[in-house]
Amino acid sequence: MGRLSVLTGLRRAIADPDLAIDLGTANTRMFAMGVGFIADEPSVVRMRPDTRSVEAVGKRAVRRTAGGHDDGSAVSPLRRG
Repeated sequence: MGRLSVLTGLRRAIADPDLAIDLGTANTRMFAMGVGFIADEPSVVRMRPDTRSVEAVGKRAVRRTAGGHDDGSAVSPLRRG
């Protein structure tokens, strides 16, 4: 199985008791027993400055920030391990 977005992987494996989640400072990874890695995404969240609501997470947040969108900022919620 290929790597999926964090949310898609979580939806598929949430009921599985053999699920490991690594909330790293650089990447968030999810592993399901018998399946393998189901998600490997950057630990980045993009916030809208006006409402402080979450606009995007993971690769999507990085892509939107790199694309020059001025309506939000990307933050890494985890620091120093």
